[in-house]
Amino acid sequence: MASILPAFDRWPEAGSIVGRLVTGYGELEYELAMCVSLITQNTDMTFKVIYRASGEMQRVLVADALGRRALPAGNYRTLFEQAIAAMHHCRKIRNQYAHCNWGDDDKGLWFTNPEEPAQENENFMSGRMQTRRADVPLLKEQEAYFCYVRDCFEFLSYAVRARRKEIPTNPKLRAPKSRPGPKLHN
Repeated sequence: MASILPAFDRWPEAGSIVGRLVTGYGELEYELAMCVSLITQNTDMTFKVIYRASGEMQRVLVADALGRRALPAGNYRTLFEQAIAAMHHCRKIRNQYAHCNWGDDDKGLWFTNPEEPAQENENFMSGRMQTRRADVPLLKEQEAYFCYVRDCFEFLSYAVRARRKEIPTNPKLRAPKSRPGPKLHN
């Protein structure tokens, strides 16, 4: 059977992680929307407003505006603000992989984004297209960061429900420890 991405067939571990990052970003958006709907106490309005926004950046900005206004100043708002910043970093990671072309050599996967040289006034094929590496250690670090962002939204969702006495206690005992975002590429 022919493959649409032969480079991923030759580097299956890296290709698999890239696939999870690109498709898993949608799960992060959903966790964000769920968290904000619990904060605002209006699931229908929150989901409709967030998902009617066009594009990943707009959805994060809308969710931020809705959630930040509804959270009182303090630890939970600070964690929400950190999670929003981290979500923007995840969006950048996802978009660089979703809007690129893939290749490989004896060192592993590389990718390039044809949108970048297309913006230049130079001849497209003048060699200005940059190739970037996506090796397994970096991809694992990026995937762990996506999981950290998911954990932030899950913790906040439980914390809001516990504060309202909808559940007896937050099953996530501690907020995720803040961590810096990984590099976008090597």
